[in-house]
Amino acid sequence: MKADKDKSGSIDWKEFCIIAADRESLTSKGSLKEAFTLFDKDKSGSIDANELAAVIRAFTDAIPNEGSVEEKKMISEIMETVDVNKDGVIDFDEFCAMMEKISTAEPEPAATTEAEAEKKE
Repeated sequence: MKADKDKSGSIDWKEFCIIAADRESLTSKGSLKEAFTLFDKDKSGSIDANELAAVIRAFTDAIPNEGSVEEKKMISEIMETVDVNKDGVIDFDEFCAMMEKISTAEPEPAATTEAEAEKKE
């Protein structure tokens, strides 16, 4: 894997961030295929909800407690959004579309607290 700079056999968080920082690299077919294989643990050619949760859990703190109602809801929402053909898994084309959308998305503005909102008024 080209993104596996330390040749460990997997892409760690630092290597993933380097790829993600380069938007053009992030959406190249080769990089997308490498990323897809990180998610597709059972090598079935698709990503199921459990595989999605495992990778997100490994790379971020975004997932609530493992097995919690909140985690199941979050993964379900992601699957519903990304799984365009509604077959219950994310195929490579759906994964590419998701990554394209992520790479072109504008960063969301920081949340404003009530106190900050009152100061602006």
